[in-house]
Amino acid sequence: MTNANALPHRKSLRPALLWAAGCLIMLGLLVSLLPGARLNSSVLAMLPTQTLGAIPPALNDGFMQRLDRQLVWLVSPGKKPDPRVAQQWLTLLQRSGALSEVKGPMDAAGQQAWGEFFWQHRNGMIDPATRARLQNGGEAQAQWVLSQLYSAFSGVSGKELQNDPLMLMRGAQLALAQNGQKLRLMDGWLVTQDDAGNYWYLLHGELAGSSFDMQQTHRLVTTLNALQATLKTHYPQAQLLSRGTVFYSDYASQQAKRDISTLGVATLLGVLLLIVATFRSLRPLLLCAISIGIGALAGTVATLLFFGELHLMTLVMSMSIIGISADYTLYYLTERLVHGGENSPWQSLDKVRNALLLALLTTVVAYLIMMLAPSPGSARWRYLPPWG
Repeated sequence: MTNANALPHRKSLRPALLWAAGCLIMLGLLVSLLPGARLNSSVLAMLPTQTLGAIPPALNDGFMQRLDRQLVWLVSPGKKPDPRVAQQWLTLLQRSGALSEVKGPMDAAGQQAWGEFFWQHRNGMIDPATRARLQNGGEAQAQWVLSQLYSAFSGVSGKELQNDPLMLMRGAQLALAQNGQKLRLMDGWLVTQDDAGNYWYLLHGELAGSSFDMQQTHRLVTTLNALQATLKTHYPQAQLLSRGTVFYSDYASQQAKRDISTLGVATLLGVLLLIVATFRSLRPLLLCAISIGIGALAGTVATLLFFGELHLMTLVMSMSIIGISADYTLYYLTERLVHGGENSPWQSLDKVRNALLLALLTTVVAYLIMMLAPSPGSARWRYLPPWG
C-alpha cells in the first residue's frame, strides 16, 4: 500500500524548480537595483503630482529638489529691534558648516541683483492692476504714468522713464510692497513685527547635500537644535522659528523608524510565537519565514523597478504583508495539522487553493484600487504589498 503522505516526485519537482528559479531571478534583480536605489524620506514626495505648466518634468523635479533643501528662520530679540541676535544666529550657522549657503542682511550687491532680476523679468511680473489699466488701448495706464510723474512723493527719475516708459516694473514693485507690506528693511535686514510687538529678523539657508539622506538630515536637525541652545545661552529672551521640509522629513523618518522597530518587531514576534505554540515545530516556522521573505523580496523589486527608490513610509505602511503572507501559510499548515495523516500535501493544497486564491484576489484588488489616488508617495507603498 502506498503512503498517502508521500510527495509525487514528478508533480512536485518541476513547480519547485520553477519557483526557485523565479526567486533567484528576483534576488538577482534586487542585487542589481540596490546600488542605484535610495531611501527617500522627504515629505514632498508624498504630495500629489503637480507640474509647473508645460515645463519639462526634469526641470520640475529639479525645482522640487531645490525647494526640499530650503530653510528659513525668523529670529526675535524681543519688543525692541536688535540685529545682534540675528547676527549671532547667522554666525552660528556659518561656523557649523552644516549648510552650503546662509543669507542674513542684504548688502548693496544683493539689492542690486534683486533689482536686476525683476528688471529682466518685468514683463512676466505685471501685476493685475497694471494688466487692467493696459486693456482697451492703455489710456488708463497713460494716466497712471502721468500721476506718477507729477507726484511729489513718487521719485521718478529720467533714467527710469527712459528705460521703462510704461513703468511696468514700478507697478509690479508697488503691488509687491502692498502684498508683503509686513516685511521691511532695517539696517540691511528684512524685518517684520507681529501683533504682540515683537520684531522678527529673516534668515535663509540651503542644505549642503540631498535631503533624501536620512542620516544626514537627522544629524543636521540635531546640530540646529544644539545651535539653538547655544543662542539661548547668549540671549535668553531670544525666540527662534524654523521652517523647512528637512524638519518635517526628519520627524517623519524618526517616527517611521520607531514604528518599524515597535510594530514590525511586535508583529513578527507575535506570528512566530503563534506558530511555535500551535504547531510545536520549527518546520512551520521556517516555511512561514520563507513566505514572508519571498513576499518582501517581490514587493521591493517591483517598487524599485517602477520608482527607482523606496520611500520610508513604504516600509511602514507595507508591514501588512507580514500578516498577509503569514495568513496564507497558516491556512495550509492548519489543514496539514488537522488532516495531515489522511491527505497528501498536494491534496491538502487542493482543498485550500480556492480559499487562498480568493483571499489573494481580494487583497490585490483592494491595493490596486488605492493606486488610482493621485499621491505618488502613497503609490509607492501601494505597489509593494500587492506584488509581495
